[in-house]
Parts: sequence; structure tokens; C-alpha cells
Amino acid sequence: MLVNRAPFASLMPRGSARGTQWRTSLPSSFPASTAALALALLPHPAHAQAWIGEYVGRLMAQQAQHQCMMGAALPDAEVAEAKGPAVATMAAYWRAVSAVPPQSVRPFFHPSRKIRWMSAGLTHTGAALGVVADPLAEPGVQPDAAPEQFVRAVQGSTARGLWRVRGASGAVLGAWLGDFSRRSGVWMLHTLTVYPPGMPPPAVTQYCVAPGDVEPYRARIAAIEAGRAEKRRRKAVERAKGRDGTS
Repeated sequence: MLVNRAPFASLMPRGSARGTQWRTSLPSSFPASTAALALALLPHPAHAQAWIGEYVGRLMAQQAQHQCMMGAALPDAEVAEAKGPAVATMAAYWRAVSAVPPQSVRPFFHPSRKIRWMSAGLTHTGAALGVVADPLAEPGVQPDAAPEQFVRAVQGSTARGLWRVRGASGAVLGAWLGDFSRRSGVWMLHTLTVYPPGMPPPAVTQYCVAPGDVEPYRARIAAIEAGRAEKRRRKAVERAKGRDGTS
């Protein structure tokens, strides 16, 4: 098979007094899969095989981490693995808080001192979490069965969803923002925040490890790319001036 190796020249071996050395730089735009193919096609000594595998592995891990931090989502089937239990949990939560008298919501949270239920400045945590006065649990009120927004972390075992709660007319009265985690294969609440009327909830957006980690990363990447574009523009202007003989 004929292969054009020119784009991969930075990976070609070079001679030295100490023997064969390997250039390991790649254009930043090359995906890890391309790097793997390039390394596989190039001739290399047997002692370098282990190093090549490690190097390609690092490239692929870096690319996967970058895609994660840029907001890449998991396949729908994997999101559904978390969404199904979350929907069932919120339905059970609603039955508990709307009962007369209200029932404890503790069974819907993981056993942990760090669990939290919050609403309008009121917080119940850990062992103190039991029966709560959900301000949205009023007669005629009904929550949406499915979340308006739902995402699952790409790394780690957490998920976040937003449910709207509506009055008898169908108008939105408030919302629940649920943070879920999986322990021993079971998805349960870790934190639930209730947003009563007049308190809009935040949007639920894709995250990599923890909510809110994608947007700052994207901003940094955009700033870096803008700087590179400006540098290329200045170089182009300088080259144009040189060709014209201007200063």
C-alpha cells in the first residue's frame, strides 16, 4: 500500500550518535486516530513499540478529555440509564411531599451526610433530612412527568435534571433541579433544589465532570483560538508589506 508520509514527517526517525531518535510532534488539528495510523505505518525498531503504544494512548486520552470539556454528550442509551431512575425518583418524591400528611423524602436520597434539600434559603442536610415543606406541593398542582432538561456527566457517575411544576391552568409555578449520583449501581438524589414562584432556575447544560465546567473551558479555548488567528493575521500583513516593499 502506498502511503503519503509527508504530513507525518514530524514522526519520522532521525539518526544521531546515540542511535535512532523519534520526533513526537503532531499538528494540533490531527485527531488521535490519525496519529495512531501514522505511527502504525512508519517503520520502527522493536524496542520502540511499547513507547508508541503509550504515546498513542496519551494522545487519545487527551483528545477524549478535550471533547468532554467541550461539551460532548454521551449516547442517548447511556443517558437513558440515568434518566429512567431519575424520573421514577421524582415521581416518588412528589407523592411523598403532596401526601396528607407529607411523608419523609429521605428514601429518595443516598445515605450520606452531604445530601441536601434546598428551597428559598431553607436547607436540610444529612441525617436532618426527612419530612420537608415543599412550597410547590399545593392542591391542583402537578409536576411534569418528564424533565424539561436532563444531562449525564461524561466522566463520573452523576446526572442533572430540571422538572417544571404547573398549576391547574397549566402555567409554570416553579421547578425542581435534581442532582443525581450512582452508587453501587443505584441512581438516587444527591441534591434537590426547589424553585418557588418568582425564582427562575438555571438552565441545565451538558457538563464533563461537574456542572458548570464546560463553559469556562470553551471560553479559554475560544480565547486561545482568537489569539492564534490574530497572530496569523499579523504575520500575513507583515508578509504582504514585505512583498510590496512597504514598511
